[in-house]
Amino acid sequence: MTILAAFIILIVLFYALGKAADLVIYNARIAGERLHLKLIFVGLLTGFLTSLPEVAVTVNSIFEHTEQLALGNLIGGIMVLYGLVLALSIIFNRKVETSGEWGRIVPLNIYLFSPFILGADGMLSAADGMILIAGYLALVAYLYFLNREAKSRSQSTVPFTFKNLIYAVIGLILVVIISFAVLRLAEYMLQYVNFTRFFFGLVIFSVGTNLPEVIVAFRSWKRHVGRLSLGNIFGSTMSNVLIIGFLAFFRPLKIIFDVEHLVFASFMIALLSLVVFFYVSGKRFSRNEGGVLLALYLLFVFVSLICIACNVI
Repeated sequence: MTILAAFIILIVLFYALGKAADLVIYNARIAGERLHLKLIFVGLLTGFLTSLPEVAVTVNSIFEHTEQLALGNLIGGIMVLYGLVLALSIIFNRKVETSGEWGRIVPLNIYLFSPFILGADGMLSAADGMILIAGYLALVAYLYFLNREAKSRSQSTVPFTFKNLIYAVIGLILVVIISFAVLRLAEYMLQYVNFTRFFFGLVIFSVGTNLPEVIVAFRSWKRHVGRLSLGNIFGSTMSNVLIIGFLAFFRPLKIIFDVEHLVFASFMIALLSLVVFFYVSGKRFSRNEGGVLLALYLLFVFVSLICIACNVI
């Protein structure tokens, strides 16, 4: 099999992975709406469910000893969620309203950067993993406190039936199977390209495994509900760090501070800072601000590929 054929198959598998995850998301969301869950929990639930591909890839990576691929996929996913999915969501919706409160966005973005802080000693240990898991729970509790007066989501007009449960289970099984196939294909492709596992997960894998978030953002745009997409994106970024915590807990990760990591860390700091600034300015994300986030993401990809071409990474 040629590398081109493998790449085409990888794209098809990523598409199938997104559709399988969407099967779970849609049916689980109906259950959440029928249970009158608060908006924050609907957002967190949807955010976690859209991260099912990352969960499946991470679990498989533990058994396949490809942790660096999973790590690159997870932290690269944060860049994709903010720089691509959020940016496109803002551009399509023209603007997305926010609370404009520093106390909501700053703790979230500090948590998103915490793996870099904890890994500054060259290792994400089991103890670091426990800190990331505890941080997720603390952040959820904090966000619940801020949103304690929020109303529950209106009840869905679509009844939740046994068929929905069956579809959700089928979707979950497909996610696990397809993610295993994706991981094996990625290992095959890495034999023929000058990429490290971390970089492959960072730039290429992270786009494919975030297709469910793209689907949710597109649906929100069609329904003119920008806040739904925003809540899902924030929930997904949190879930990525939570999954890193579990990965580090079960299999401690070595962090090598080479050009690859430094380039990504620099762009991550810039992206997180811009998201904070845009979130609080004018209590909304504007289309121009979405364009800036997208431009920064594309610049990151371009610089990363230049580094590859120059054999720096």
